[in-house]
Amino acid sequence: MNEKESKSPGVCKTLKRGVFSSTLLAVVFLAACQKAPVIVQPTAAAIRTAPATSTTTPLQATRTHFPTKTSQPTNTAAPALKAVGPDSFPAGVNPLTGLAVTDPELLEVSPGLVSIANAPLSARPQSGLSYASFVYEMYIGEGATRFLAVFYGEFPPEEVCDDAGFCQPTQIGPLRSARLPYETLRELYRGFLVFGSASTRVMPHLEERNIVFGKEDAEDTNTAFILPQEMQTIAADTVTRRGSPALSGLRFDPQPPESGQPAQRIWVPYHYTDQVFWEYDTGTGSYLRLQGDQAGEQVIPFEDK
Repeated sequence: MNEKESKSPGVCKTLKRGVFSSTLLAVVFLAACQKAPVIVQPTAAAIRTAPATSTTTPLQATRTHFPTKTSQPTNTAAPALKAVGPDSFPAGVNPLTGLAVTDPELLEVSPGLVSIANAPLSARPQSGLSYASFVYEMYIGEGATRFLAVFYGEFPPEEVCDDAGFCQPTQIGPLRSARLPYETLRELYRGFLVFGSASTRVMPHLEERNIVFGKEDAEDTNTAFILPQEMQTIAADTVTRRGSPALSGLRFDPQPPESGQPAQRIWVPYHYTDQVFWEYDTGTGSYLRLQGDQAGEQVIPFEDK
C-alpha cells in the first residue's frame, strides 16, 4: 500500500482495505478512581457549581440553542409528521434522524464520521457539531471525552452569516486523533473517517481514512479543520467503492410512548472533571447541553461556533 501524506494544512486521503477491527463500542460512565469525585448537581433553579465549599457563584447563563452565532438554522427541514422506520423510510427522510432533508441527493452518498476534540478547553466551542445526525461521545482517559460526529443527509452551509451580514466560511472541527472504536462504527454506517492523526497501534486498523493536518504549532493542537464541501466530495467518492448506505433499524415517532416518563434533565458523569448535563428546553423542544469546565467547579452552556 502506498500512502501519500503531506504535512501542509489540508486533507490527506489514505485508503486501506482488508483489515477490520473487532473492537466493540462500549458506552461506559466512569468516575474518578484516584480522587473523590466532585459532583455538580443540577437543581430546578439553575445548574449550580460544586463542591458546596466553592466560592464560585451559581451559573446564570442564558439558555440558547446552538448554533448561536449564525442566522442559519440547525435544520431547515420539516420533521416527519408520522412515525417512520425502522425497516423503511419515505423518500427524502433521513433514516438517522427521522427528518425530511432539504437535498434528498445527499442521502445517496456515504456518511462521514469525524473525530472532533472536546479537550482541552481551548478546543471549545467546536464548529459544525449541531449539523451532525449522530454524535458519539467517548471517554478517552485522563478526565476527557472525544466526539465522533456522523454527518449524513445534511452538511453545514459553506458559510455562516451573523445578524450584521458578516459571513465567513464554515469549518468542521477541531479534528483530533482516531480511536479503535471508530472503525467498528465506520463499518456499521458503511462510511468514511476524518481525523487529525492516529497512533501506530491504531492506524493499521482503520479503513477509508482521511487525515487532515493542521498548522505546525506545538502549542496549539486545535488547528485542523475540514470544510463542508470537502466532506461532500469525499462522501461522493466513497460511495463508488463502498456502495450506497443501507441504514435502517431506528424508529421515530412524534408521540411519546404510553409508558414513558418525563425527563427534564440528564446527568452523565464521565469523570469528576468531565460532567455533562442535558436540560430540556420547552421553547425549542430540544435538550440543551451543558458541560463541566475541567476544573470540577462549574458547568457552562455548550455552543456551536
